[in-house]
Amino acid sequence: MAKDTRPLTLVYRPQQFKDLVGNDMIRTILLNSIKEDKVRTAYFFCGGRGSGKTTSARIFAKALNCLHPVDGEPCNECEACRLINDAKSLDVIEIDAASENSVQSIRELSNSIQYAPINSKRKVVILDEVHCLTVQASNALLKTLEEPPAHVVFIFCTTDPQKVLETIKSRTMMFQFQRLQTQEISERLKWICSQESIPYEEEALSLISFSVNGGMRDAITLLDQASIFSGKVDVDTVKNIVGFVSYKDVIEFFSSIEVPEKALKWVSDILKKNAPIEVINSILRFIENMILVQNSVVSSSLTKDILDEQKILSTKFDYKKLSQFMAICFKTIKMLKQNQVYDSSIFLIDLYLSFYSVVTGNVRTSQSDASLLDTFRGVSTMKRETTEEILNKYFSFKVLEGELVLPE
Repeated sequence: MAKDTRPLTLVYRPQQFKDLVGNDMIRTILLNSIKEDKVRTAYFFCGGRGSGKTTSARIFAKALNCLHPVDGEPCNECEACRLINDAKSLDVIEIDAASENSVQSIRELSNSIQYAPINSKRKVVILDEVHCLTVQASNALLKTLEEPPAHVVFIFCTTDPQKVLETIKSRTMMFQFQRLQTQEISERLKWICSQESIPYEEEALSLISFSVNGGMRDAITLLDQASIFSGKVDVDTVKNIVGFVSYKDVIEFFSSIEVPEKALKWVSDILKKNAPIEVINSILRFIENMILVQNSVVSSSLTKDILDEQKILSTKFDYKKLSQFMAICFKTIKMLKQNQVYDSSIFLIDLYLSFYSVVTGNVRTSQSDASLLDTFRGVSTMKRETTEEILNKYFSFKVLEGELVLPE
């Protein structure tokens, strides 16, 4: 038998409900809908990317049309299942609203679903990224939902439900897909490695699972990438691929915020091996976990030593400070993504200066920043520019936005 050379994300995309990872309640409701013949006209799947929305929609479409279902599961062997698996079924219509978002596209869809299924029990319309529809297209879709043909089932998928008309959502059965837990992702990766005979280190799979922020597809892609690189999945390979910033590194940063010499030395060292966006994302996840710890919620991805450190730090920084830290991280990430002028490394320095201001309670000024930047230049190898040049070149936008106060 020829080896399957497709990407692992396609090879191991679930084909039955039992293959899905996480979101057990949603799976049970969909299965029961099939078994008890309580199928509704429209379903609304929302959640982060890689959480299983579109995959669940395709499995549900198969189960609705399977000729020989077993306890609600599609058999994957009958003609209807095979056609759907091969994307050749004329009765399962999948539309990417990100590219087909015009009112004309929706009108054509409305006309086509008026006809009875050709070789299936029902017509199923999977509308992916439904939030991308234009206002006119959304209104046209609403009209179809108000008087749908009896043989049609709609499944809407989106990562941004707030942008979808409330009148559309009110006519659907809504499901909120949760991001997968680190342990759930790690177990799935272990299973894939066993199926593919890929040697792996458990710590490496844990790093992958942690770095993808709950997205299974991203995790499998990283696993595929690491295995192609070296034929195995080890910690060093994964760190090089994802630019991983360990919890140990982030703990060191938070422990030294009040000591500029140590904190700015940390910034200088971390920038030698990681991109600023990777560092800030790791800091952000750490802050989120500290807030959980303050509310007696423990993440399953944390080891005991890291949890102990977080408990100590969560008593050092109250909820108000942590919230301010989060706001600074989000704003810095936004500026980084929009940045086309400045050296991106400076944004991590700027983030620290803002953190230091929150901890000390002092308003940032050009003078205070100059003092801290002198410290940074003293502990780093980035000495090509003077402190004054750095301030003028990189922080002028802070003055314009009123976030830096010029000395009188």
